[in-house]
Amino acid sequence: MADKNEELIKKELLMILKLNSKLNYQRKEEIKKMHAAIAERKMFTTPLGLKYMKRLEQIGKGEEILKKCILCAGDLDNHSLICTKCIKKFHALQFQEKDREPVRKSP
Repeated sequence: MADKNEELIKKELLMILKLNSKLNYQRKEEIKKMHAAIAERKMFTTPLGLKYMKRLEQIGKGEEILKKCILCAGDLDNHSLICTKCIKKFHALQFQEKDREPVRKSP
């Protein structure tokens, strides 16, 4: 059960990082549309995903949002919801995982 939960968190984290790199969080209408699409598809169910959705909702409503990274709670140093430090850390972990994956041989 724990492995399944970890995989779900990892999947949602990957999706959040993808969205984070593509969205302009200063465009309220764009954020509203994305929030509605994600909610309709019920894409996020973990606490991390729900935290991300809450921030999107706040931005879409024009509310003042907490200027903290949704991953580490550190101060944001960019115009997104994830700090540069966490983005770099996650990308480094992805490269490490790729290096550990077994090489598949062709038949």
